[in-house]
Amino acid sequence: MNNLCLPVTHRWFCRVRSHRCRLFSPFILALLRTFSPLHQRLVSGGRVLLLLALVTLPLQAQLAEVLPQRALSKWKVPAGNYSGITPLGNNRFAVVSDKAPSLGYFEWEILQDSLTGQVTQVSALGFRPLQSREKQPEDVLDVEDLVFDAQRGAVWIANEGDQTLTAYEIATQQRAATMDIPPCFSRDSIFANLGFEALAHNPRAQLWCSTSESPLRGDASARPEHLLPKMPLNLRLILWDSTFTARRIVPYRMATSQLSRQARYYLQGVPALCFLPNGSLLVMERELSVPRRYLGAKCSIKLRLVVPDAPSEVVDVGTWRTHLCVFRRSFANYEGMCLGRRLADGRQTVLCVSDAQGGAGRCGVHLRDFLRVVVLDRECTD
Repeated sequence: MNNLCLPVTHRWFCRVRSHRCRLFSPFILALLRTFSPLHQRLVSGGRVLLLLALVTLPLQAQLAEVLPQRALSKWKVPAGNYSGITPLGNNRFAVVSDKAPSLGYFEWEILQDSLTGQVTQVSALGFRPLQSREKQPEDVLDVEDLVFDAQRGAVWIANEGDQTLTAYEIATQQRAATMDIPPCFSRDSIFANLGFEALAHNPRAQLWCSTSESPLRGDASARPEHLLPKMPLNLRLILWDSTFTARRIVPYRMATSQLSRQARYYLQGVPALCFLPNGSLLVMERELSVPRRYLGAKCSIKLRLVVPDAPSEVVDVGTWRTHLCVFRRSFANYEGMCLGRRLADGRQTVLCVSDAQGGAGRCGVHLRDFLRVVVLDRECTD
């Protein structure tokens, strides 16, 4: 396949990394001067680089400010199975549900504070149907994500049910184009319900990117919940150009698992992708573990930046974890992510939406849908 040259270079990655090191370098020097014998042993043994790496590691989380999540019920938005979100312009957003009875999307108006980025108002504006030329059976309708293509006036739908990526014109509601899917991403090449979960679009470069939620059958011996603890998951990022032809497939290794795989329900994978204005790719990694009795359920989210033409170089941007316990019901299964507004100080926000399984629960305890705002440091987007 032909290589794609993306607008992001190694210089961006090095700038972010050097920014972190500059912030912590005075502390490192003071530490080494205080413990001069230790300093001599580290330098003589060539271990000072290890210390530098360990000390600068926590700084990765400072590349983003993770704001408190907001329950959509506050604005009377109906409970749903919200799995993807994309901006349409003028504070309007399209949101898809993976349990919708028909093909289409919900339209929301989302307002954010210009200084903090926090969500101040959400208005549900209704459901917008999309018509395919051929009626799809219910067993292949599993819409997991979407992106808005302003150049074509269309939305691209990621359907995990039949492993397709299809564009529908908003004005006519008709199918306009489809992506070429390589055989290694076909429906027979994925584990059940672990296919196309995420879709991203770079309008400036006219690129699209997706991946399977978890490793393909050819890259793993079993589903994530059946693998050994701490076993890394290797995915593949696939890139399409303006001809909708797959031009490049690159490897992507997820972070090491942190939660127990011995659970009633366990998930680990990539539910969302988002191109940033500078062409870098923001990856959402999700790990979810639900015990047999449900209480104690956890969902851990990691946001990581990757240069698509050098996917081995990954920058951890931010992380958060939600819980379900007797006195704390913050548990949220985040599945969708897109760009939000730019703040007055120039920082870019990202909106994340969770899937509450239609308000599933029992005994008066039900899951809730949330929006969470992440404010990216300017080093990530400039």
